[in-house]
Amino acid sequence: MDLSKTLPAGTWATLEGFDWTTIIAVISVLTMTVGNLVAVWQTNLKRLLAYSSIAHAGYMLMAVVVLSNDGRIGPY
Repeated sequence: MDLSKTLPAGTWATLEGFDWTTIIAVISVLTMTVGNLVAVWQTNLKRLLAYSSIAHAGYMLMAVVVLSNDGRIGPY
């Protein structure tokens, strides 16, 4: 499926101007913070684990943000 035929012509041009690394980093930090803060106040174990899982998804999303060739090579 060719997306250039299904989307209007200016759609991709508007998406090019965003700094996706910063946007994903902000979403990741918000997910980690809100997920953990809401999990702290839960009395139901299932809900606590659910909000904790949301926070962990933020940690995994942060790995996408810091992904680079330097990160793949490591310190050695």
